[in-house]
Amino acid sequence: MGSRPEFGESHIIGSNAPDWFHKINWQDIPQYPLSKDALFCLEYMRDVEGHTPWYKRHLMGHVAMKDPNITDFLGLWEFQELSHDIALSRFVEGYRLRDINPQNPPAFDVHDPLQLSSEKSRLERIKQQREELSFWQKHGWMASILIASITKEAFLAAYGTIGAINELTTKTGYVQLSKKAKHPVLTEILDNIIPDESNHYARYKEIAEASLTKNPKAKAFTRFAAKHYWSPVGEGFQPSPRTNRVVAYIFGDEEDRALAERINNQIAEFPGLENFTGIIDQVEKAKKAA
Repeated sequence: MGSRPEFGESHIIGSNAPDWFHKINWQDIPQYPLSKDALFCLEYMRDVEGHTPWYKRHLMGHVAMKDPNITDFLGLWEFQELSHDIALSRFVEGYRLRDINPQNPPAFDVHDPLQLSSEKSRLERIKQQREELSFWQKHGWMASILIASITKEAFLAAYGTIGAINELTTKTGYVQLSKKAKHPVLTEILDNIIPDESNHYARYKEIAEASLTKNPKAKAFTRFAAKHYWSPVGEGFQPSPRTNRVVAYIFGDEEDRALAERINNQIAEFPGLENFTGIIDQVEKAKKAA
């Protein structure tokens, strides 16, 4: 047998890459500074994007996986989130060149293997992070499959709702990071990622509402799940202090607090979630802990 093939950035970036990858001014990344908080937030978001494939496991075995509309969406969703991870990883790799000479950093050449080590480091980083997960984080998806087989449509409603909350808060986080970081190349990248997140939110919302509008048990189950099991995307996979720091940075002032209320109210418009306050509660919790 031959050696096991290595898959990663080289198999995604190339002919399969999103068109916008080839339009980014990658070489200019080291030329502009970032605050420590902005870089911390960016690295957190990068790590969360790399963890995306694990979320899909909770739906495996569910009757919904027989629906090609759902499986087609999940395939596209997974590919786009992987592309986001690679783009953010590449940005961080390029930004580290500022450490060589902050006053006159070299240009970032994405074709120079001495500069671009992001594929290997990205794969090793994700592998290490997954090895450090708790037993429940590694194997809890099996309990999800059992619950899904019992609750059926109610589970799909909850899965879609939590997916929608995650996508809406992620999109908002990227908008806020772009505004706060003021890094022109990062803004280029995020301007292309944000529409993907908007589309993901809309699709998860459709999945959730298809069940919520016709199933009273689905409403009750989803209310319970959203109240007791939803937490900011990445928490659990990332330690809570890291999550709190990112949430506090994204929603740090009164204007940001008003934004949190607006997106919370979007979720509260879902059937059965009229009293949802989860996003506001998590923002207040993070600001107190930070």
